[in-house]
Amino acid sequence: SFSTSPSVLAMIGTTAGNTEFDTKNSPPPVTPPRDNWQASLGQASWTTLENGTPAIMVVLSMESRPGAGMELWLTRDGATPQTIAHWFGGASAVYEGTVCFRVTTQQGGAALSIDPAAHYSFTVDFLDPTSGVIVSQTRAVAGNTPTVKGHAPGPDDVVFSNTYACPKGQ
Repeated sequence: SFSTSPSVLAMIGTTAGNTEFDTKNSPPPVTPPRDNWQASLGQASWTTLENGTPAIMVVLSMESRPGAGMELWLTRDGATPQTIAHWFGGASAVYEGTVCFRVTTQQGGAALSIDPAAHYSFTVDFLDPTSGVIVSQTRAVAGNTPTVKGHAPGPDDVVFSNTYACPKGQ
């Protein structure tokens, strides 16, 4: 269940990122791809890893170019959207194909501040260090919002910090 995502590794050179939780930072607005990039966020849905750990599964169709960092954002929808988790890391390579991964919402005793009655959005973006956002895509997280239990995550917690492989056939 805790195998890392081979497609994320191929695209950005890592499967682990830096995280911040319940931050005032917000994802960039939806931005069409530029600079010969293509991106389509086809799926963001509540799921579990094979061991039952609550997670979000994300499927992207990508055509990337070298040098951009990837960001992942989970936001609670509402009049004032709230960023629940923000992940950032890696440096993109030339990649063309499907990218599939899962990020945990509860792990190692920590849990994201998810309200089962609320609605959530997931954003994936790529940033060039000098010219800014290359592409940003957002999708509503589909499925039944889980109930997660645990303490608020801190800097040493691993929840939402690794991109795990999708189930075979996904």
